[in-house]
Amino acid sequence: MPEQKNKITWINLLHFYQPPTTDNETIIEAAEKSYKRIISALKRNRQIKFTINITGCLLERLEILGYRELINAR
Repeated sequence: MPEQKNKITWINLLHFYQPPTTDNETIIEAAEKSYKRIISALKRNRQIKFTINITGCLLERLEILGYRELINAR
């Protein structure tokens, strides 16, 4: 009987989250030190396939704090 090979599928999932009660300074720090760097690296390596999950409340806060360019990054 032939040996069966198990195939593993890896799915890259990024979850950007801040609780709704997080202060503005924490969101700014996360955007500058993490979210912007991750998006920049992904834009430089377009062959990488991934999914990003961003909570609605974080999107609203990023927009209020002037991060529209980060939200619209492609």
